[in-house]
Amino acid sequence: GVLPFEVAYAMSDSYIASFEKCRDHNALNEKFTQACLSFTKLVYEHKQAMSDRKTQANYHCEKAKAYVYKHVQEKIEVKEIADAIGVTPNYLSAVFRKNEGVTLSQYVMQKKISRAKRLFLYSDLTKPEIAFCLGFSSQSHFGKVFRQYTGMTPKEFTEKLKPKID
Repeated sequence: GVLPFEVAYAMSDSYIASFEKCRDHNALNEKFTQACLSFTKLVYEHKQAMSDRKTQANYHCEKAKAYVYKHVQEKIEVKEIADAIGVTPNYLSAVFRKNEGVTLSQYVMQKKISRAKRLFLYSDLTKPEIAFCLGFSSQSHFGKVFRQYTGMTPKEFTEKLKPKID
């Protein structure tokens, strides 16, 4: 909604009470004009505040994505991303999910798996080396996450997609 319903109801109650006190048509017209102007101003200010919040949320999401890109080869926690960009973890998690359609943790894993796929295809690094280089706690955890995001094990992925050089 454009304006929170509680505010709109409170304003309408206040305006109705002031309209009832009017004793002539001119006074009623004047109160009605004041009410319209007040309500219009409040709606405008609310929309402006919401726009500013949305711009700010987009900015924080972009900063978080840049942080992930820069630190994808490390173990990344939502708290450290939030600390790095100067917001709370709860706020960042909420706006990220709302703006990006995935949780920040899912986004981090997507980027790690995307990097892993490129490393499998274009480097000679082994599965344990790639797992270590992307900050996974273990090879098995890396393999599980890789399969979850690609539908294949790292071995199946490389056998299927890595170019064979004879």
